Amino acid sequence: MAKKFNFTKADIDSLPIPEHGKRDTYQDTKASGLQLRVSHTGVKTFSVFKRIKCGEPERITLGRYPDMTIDQARRKTMEINLSISDGNNPAEVKRNAKAG
Repeated sequence: MAKKFNFTKADIDSLPIPEHGKRDTYQDTKASGLQLRVSHTGVKTFSVFKRIKCGEPERITLGRYPDMTIDQARRKTMEINLSISDGNNPAEVKRNAKAG
């Protein structure tokens, strides 16, 4: 289960690195669906994790921290949540764009 806290620069910078072969997931308390995944190599990646349509879970990768700021990740999360509420599946759109 993902640990929840309000994402701040200081807190994200101080997150521990998981052991080799593991990945830790953290959820933001301000933006619904916003996650930060920390790999054993120390890479921190923002993503949105939501259940879409018939409850199918989807993860949409946003970008790496610190290249993407917390505010940018929250804004992008709100855009994705709005798109989902309009009946779209942003993950499917992204997959189709890569395939084409």
